[in-house]
Amino acid sequence: MKTYTHTIRLAAILAASVLISCSHHSASALTGSWSADSGETLALQKDGTFSLKNLPPNKKTGAQIVSELSGTYTMVDSTHIKLDVVTPRGTHSTVYQFSVSGGDLSFQQSGSSEVKTYHHAVN
Repeated sequence: MKTYTHTIRLAAILAASVLISCSHHSASALTGSWSADSGETLALQKDGTFSLKNLPPNKKTGAQIVSELSGTYTMVDSTHIKLDVVTPRGTHSTVYQFSVSGGDLSFQQSGSSEVKTYHHAVN
């Protein structure tokens, strides 16, 4: 009976650890090429760099301010990523909450209700 109880406890601990590990994302789950329906592309490299291309025009003015951004990224925690872009005016950092589901990567900036969804591009 004692062995049976230990086996059940071990199985419960193993099951819980698998569920917990599956709910967290690592940088390796994000690396690769991603594209949005708008044509925007996001590439996250294993070395911690990223590039964002074909950015849409400014919503208010319609002007195309910049068509490409690049910089570095760091994982803040298992659901937040920080993108750093260096410009002549200084470094601009933005933290996004993200999730990966199936072949989709969703980004949401803190304080915003807008969610940007990218689809994993097959290379």
